[in-house]
Amino acid sequence: MFATVLRFAGLALIAAVAVTAAVQFSSTRWPHVSGTVMAGNWDVIASGYRERGNYRVIYSYQVNGKDYVGRCISWATESPVIDVNGGKENRLPGEGDTVEVYYASMMPSLCVLVPGMSPGLWIWGVVALLTAVILWIVARMSHHPMF
Repeated sequence: MFATVLRFAGLALIAAVAVTAAVQFSSTRWPHVSGTVMAGNWDVIASGYRERGNYRVIYSYQVNGKDYVGRCISWATESPVIDVNGGKENRLPGEGDTVEVYYASMMPSLCVLVPGMSPGLWIWGVVALLTAVILWIVARMSHHPMF
């Protein structure tokens, strides 16, 4: 039983990274609508002698007459600077700005302002693959039957 659990854990890990990569890659082909930024501000974290933070944004958009709220700026970049107000400005989105919201047609609540893959996702893929291989080796070394 132990060996089976390890094998399924390895497969689940690889599947999770593969699904994440597929969603992020497909976001470049998602339909998009105009949305309105409801709030945008820095979430400051004090760490020792300096402060750092992440830019948080909340925006609303409408798909097929239904209202949605999103929070994801991008998977691909660390910078929260995006095109706002129909591409007329390139800056941090603030309250009242108009932004393009890319959404998954099969699940409109899944959305992002800047589509594309995260450049660091390949690292997670390598880690998942190595972990899965180690789990399979440990499962093979155990003297438990497959099922």
